[in-house]
Amino acid sequence: MLKLETVRILVISQSKPDSDKLKTFMSRMPFNLTARDFVVDELVPTDDYDFALFDASSLPRIFENTVLSPDDQKHLDLFRTYLTKPVRYIVYYGELLHDLDRERCPSANSKFSLFARIRELIDFINHYQTPPQKPSL
Repeated sequence: MLKLETVRILVISQSKPDSDKLKTFMSRMPFNLTARDFVVDELVPTDDYDFALFDASSLPRIFENTVLSPDDQKHLDLFRTYLTKPVRYIVYYGELLHDLDRERCPSANSKFSLFARIRELIDFINHYQTPPQKPSL
């Protein structure tokens, strides 16, 4: 069973100040910070994590025709790359993203909803049962 105190979360931020804000936020909550890894604009293996938290808090609202700065586009591209990795769920922390995969990426746009989404995702992972696999012949 996953718990707030033991869940392994990969936190990906766009900048060191963004990362520091999330470290401060998580240090004030019942998270065990030694079970978290914080990376800044970097692609790392995700196999050892229960889920990832993608910090898009510095990105603007992204509609279908939004033109982003090169740095913002690079960060969004990094998010899309993480979606191809084995980590099953990614909490998206930021404003609107028009094509967010809501089945895989619960979203939050404030610290209040971020904490709630993390707790809800842990609860979901603990209780959601995948259908049994059919035996192969």
